[in-house]
Amino acid sequence: MQPFFGRFSGWPQVSAQLWVMLSLGMLAGVNLIFKAEVWPHTPLAGAFWTRTLWVALVLAGPQLWLCGWRWLRGYQGPGGLRLALTAGYLGGSVPALLLWLAVLVGGLFGLGWR
Repeated sequence: MQPFFGRFSGWPQVSAQLWVMLSLGMLAGVNLIFKAEVWPHTPLAGAFWTRTLWVALVLAGPQLWLCGWRWLRGYQGPGGLRLALTAGYLGGSVPALLLWLAVLVGGLFGLGWR
């Protein structure tokens, strides 16, 4: 009998850096949601956690893209399905990366810090 997760060995392997960024984003999001309860007497906590969330999202963007691309390149399914997955992935990820670049440029020039 093989372990439960042993059947899913073809799933993408997530890097440690991506786990850190996702955890940091979740921590920042929870702190922003419960800002009044967790940080009631700290007026700059909202700005700090907003910036932290921005940094986590900006750094996680390319890592997510690479994780998906590595999995797609290693996928050994039927050729037609691989072609459809590649077209769908590129069709969805290229606009997402352009949006990520716009967020990065907006954040660098102070447009997204409010």
